[in-house]
Amino acid sequence: MASFLPPVINAQTIPTLIGGLDRAFYPTPTPGFTARMAVLWALSGLSILLALVYLWLHWQCSTERPRRRCMWLVRLVERSNGRLIALNIRPTWSCVVLFYSCFNIVFLGFFYGVYELKDSQRAFIGLREFNAVVLFIGGWVMTWANMQAFLLAVETRQPFLTPRRANGLFLGVGLALVVILGAMDTATTVLGIRLYDSYVELRTVLVNLEQSLDGRSPTLLDFLPLRATAEALGAANDAQKTPSIVQLSLITLFPLSISVVNVGGIALAMRLRRQIKENYGALAQGRPVMAGEKNADAVVVQLPFAPARCNSSSLGGTAAEATLHQSVSTLIKQDSPRAPSSVEEARHLAFQPRQGGGSAAARAQARTTFAMTKAAHDMQAITITIVAMCVRLTAMAIWGACCVATDKHGRHHLAAAMDLHGRALRGVRCCDGQRATKSPRHRQPRDHPGGKVAQWLLTADAPFRRALEYILRSRQRCQAGSAHAGPAGAARQHAGARDRSAECGAGCRRRYAHTAEPDSGHGQSRPTGCPEDQELDVAAVREREEPDFECGRTARRRPVSLA
Repeated sequence: MASFLPPVINAQTIPTLIGGLDRAFYPTPTPGFTARMAVLWALSGLSILLALVYLWLHWQCSTERPRRRCMWLVRLVERSNGRLIALNIRPTWSCVVLFYSCFNIVFLGFFYGVYELKDSQRAFIGLREFNAVVLFIGGWVMTWANMQAFLLAVETRQPFLTPRRANGLFLGVGLALVVILGAMDTATTVLGIRLYDSYVELRTVLVNLEQSLDGRSPTLLDFLPLRATAEALGAANDAQKTPSIVQLSLITLFPLSISVVNVGGIALAMRLRRQIKENYGALAQGRPVMAGEKNADAVVVQLPFAPARCNSSSLGGTAAEATLHQSVSTLIKQDSPRAPSSVEEARHLAFQPRQGGGSAAARAQARTTFAMTKAAHDMQAITITIVAMCVRLTAMAIWGACCVATDKHGRHHLAAAMDLHGRALRGVRCCDGQRATKSPRHRQPRDHPGGKVAQWLLTADAPFRRALEYILRSRQRCQAGSAHAGPAGAARQHAGARDRSAECGAGCRRRYAHTAEPDSGHGQSRPTGCPEDQELDVAAVREREEPDFECGRTARRRPVSLA
């Protein structure tokens, strides 16, 4: 903790503390920050435009009349073993993209206002903490919409997932995770606002102190009223650490749960692809696919959930309700002249005119098989994308939790752990404004400036008290020596003090050339009998009485100069 103390208390101490606090809560963006934010805004706007175009194409290509019947979102579908909650894939995906893109535009606006315009962080803290909940809801809905479509499209004698179990997992697990993380996000939001308010209060006190000094160097007594405010900042900082770790640990459950659902969807799609191959083989042989020929775990492929050119473009139409329970194993005439043996031939047979050859049953089964083939490819592509995003989010959450858990100086959770990945992706870093110095030997500590300021204010009372005690002891020794030794002894004592002060002053000027004032009189020969009107070299006191934490050993005791 002693390494956080400033080297010299002078007229630049308070501006340094204020600048360190500002860099902790308002880090300086890297060059090109505005351009990157403009690109992110443009991408979010493009996502909104593409979602609207996708919805329009879905409405335009629908064969249902009136067309608005294809725009439903949620329905209960009757199955042989219960009712299944069904989400319409295309409108659901479009609505999720629209909602999250709008939320992301607002979030980016607050992000830009905080780190570029230096606005208040109170509203941004709430958006930042609940960003994971919004993202999880979108991913959960999209994943289950895909899963439910395939549960409606296939049936087995040994059900892969019953409707009651599917509904329970979709609603129960989703709501449980949202409630748990929502409660944790609420707690971290309150703690984050409390930490920000403590920062504002401490900064206000420091600014008022700087204005009251009017350019003069502060004394030790000027910093004593800051103790309560600094302790409040430290308490708020420490209180946020554990909830941040728990919050980031819970966030890892979200992508993992979505990945598990997608793994189940991949398994279901693999079973579906096997049955599609059997249907292609049956179509190639020109024979009917009878339900009695299937084994115990064979899949009965039904009409597609949202094909491009058939009456069941959604689950809401009358034709769709009639054909949902109709099996694809429609009888195919033995003498079908256009029995397909590949996907291309099935496509040709599915969409050829009625007078172009082929029976109606063959065309119906070819259309269904071809649509399910496209759906299987789409499901695999979407699943791979969602799993890749989940892996990325899991890695970021684990990284954030490790940063907060292993941080010793509070540089991560001081400014909020949830914003670490956002800063890293958008190019916001914590820049140390004192790195630009003319002295090539000077090396700034690598610790975060905000952590330095907070820890310095929290631990300043003990070194100050020791320094004051040392001043009083020095005065008493000087007075006692002058009284017993007479004028000659006092002169010798003052001469020795001048030599020690000059030696220490030269070393301090070399070490702290960038912080010492030009006219501070540092290193000049002054009598040690009046140390209270001099600038206190806290670094010397610390080096005498505090261990060297950086080197891991106790520093050597040597004469101390208070000049």
